[in-house]
Amino acid sequence: MSGGRLPVEPADLRVFFEPRNVAVVGASANPTKWGYYIFHNAAAGGFTGRLFPVNRSGGTLFGHPVLRTVEDLPQGEVDLAVVVVPPDQVPGCVEGLAGRGVRAVYVVTGGYSETGAAGAARERELAALATRHGLLLAGPNGQGLLSNPVGLSPQMAFARPPRGGLSMITQSGNIGATLMHYAHVGGVGFCRLISVGNSAMLGIEEFLAFLAEDEGTTAVALYVEGVRDGRRFADALRAAALRKPVVLLKGGRTPGGAAAALSHTGALAGNADLFGRLVEQLGAVVVPSLDRLFDVAAAFASTTPVAGPRVGVVTVGGGWGVVAADAIQEEGLELPDLPPPVVRELDAVLPDRWSRRNPVDLAGDIGPGTMHRCVQAVVECGAYDAVIHLGGGLVGFAGGLMRESPLYPDQGLDLVVEEAARRDQRLGEALARLAGRPSCPLLFASDAAASPGAAQNPGLAALRARGAP
Repeated sequence: MSGGRLPVEPADLRVFFEPRNVAVVGASANPTKWGYYIFHNAAAGGFTGRLFPVNRSGGTLFGHPVLRTVEDLPQGEVDLAVVVVPPDQVPGCVEGLAGRGVRAVYVVTGGYSETGAAGAARERELAALATRHGLLLAGPNGQGLLSNPVGLSPQMAFARPPRGGLSMITQSGNIGATLMHYAHVGGVGFCRLISVGNSAMLGIEEFLAFLAEDEGTTAVALYVEGVRDGRRFADALRAAALRKPVVLLKGGRTPGGAAAALSHTGALAGNADLFGRLVEQLGAVVVPSLDRLFDVAAAFASTTPVAGPRVGVVTVGGGWGVVAADAIQEEGLELPDLPPPVVRELDAVLPDRWSRRNPVDLAGDIGPGTMHRCVQAVVECGAYDAVIHLGGGLVGFAGGLMRESPLYPDQGLDLVVEEAARRDQRLGEALARLAGRPSCPLLFASDAAASPGAAQNPGLAALRARGAP
């Protein structure tokens, strides 16, 4: 925090995520300007309120009349203004917005503390100006925000993840964009996202307190490069982690990364090992990579809390089961044996070569009826607190590759592909119904989800459509 700040309650920040109406100051008809893309995304998101583009050129932008100055905004009707104008114009813009009764300002514009001492001084002045006028200030140097419950998306990123429970606070706009792209492709639902930028007034701590109380948020992903007030950060993180899962990726863990963080958002990275140990003690889950941040946070957001350490695994391929078993026990979790009644039930439907242990290796039997019956038997037997299914969507994945074969559609390959899609969809629907049981959450992992055609995979689409993790 580089300047003054107002006393803020978590509920005060709802104005960023559920404003009545929004102004985008610096909205532009020029597609080489960020103001063009930010307003496009705001207009395309289905926002339930009114949008006011502001640019001295006037005209219309995506069907919205462009106001020439902030003084043209309707008095007292705009709650949030997103500002994307050159740094020297920001103070006058903020003054004018305060005069029109705007309650909160998000400054996208860069050129502040991330650039050095002169920029840091401008940032302090900006925070002091907002404080004098009683304005809530987010940024500067941020990429924007997302609030799916009201269709609000004034941001640089184009990804449009579906609505769900995952929310994110990030000190890097492009890291936030990457997570939203993952969610868009994977069908993982997002609730809110805010890129806090340099946090001249409001930062991770304030927005974390808001998300901890937000009913739409079921899990929080954090990307942190550095903190300025360790005690405030620790207090906010501890309080949030007591209420819902918080997953954190620390940037700037190496000397090179720390130097990059300083020039990126002006953040002081600090000792990464000490930071990670502290964060874990406060109740958050620390992850080493962006992929893990997404996977772990998405799983938390999509799954009911797991009651205990007992994990069952059902896998299409043996090697996946081996790797999963290693990962489960390395994390201190348990792999209980299959109960004898389950072994007898699976003996009746699987080839003689199947594993007869946990992980359950289906020995290559990918028939939809068999796979569903095996997963159901493991989920319902009462021996496990959670079950992981490995290899979903493979039939549809194989069908998609057959469509690309130089032999397609000879020898009935077209019919094979169609039947593969139907089988995978039926299986996905059946497994999704199993996944909805809170007594034993069912989670899914498959390399088909990382394939180029994942969005069109019928089995995975059936799982995504029902919110299965």
